Amino acid sequence: MNSLLKAIGKGASIEIIKEIAHLNPILNHRYENNQLTPLMLAAKYGREDLIEFLIAEGCPVHRVDQTGRSALSPASHHDHYDVVS
Repeated sequence: MNSLLKAIGKGASIEIIKEIAHLNPILNHRYENNQLTPLMLAAKYGREDLIEFLIAEGCPVHRVDQTGRSALSPASHHDHYDVVS
């Protein structure tokens, strides 16, 4: 699994995420089993700081997972409406 995805899933600080992203700039990598991207995971956990960073670094915003849901879906599903707007 990509170390960036692991760090997001474990709630790493934005500083650690930035360091990993600069060492391994594959921002569109997906989990193989469900096709989640780093942006989708950041949205799932309500990480507005991370979402802004990933978008600024060029993480694709229109990717969808295996069920056709975008990053907006996990954010709203987990009641992180502040990151959706």
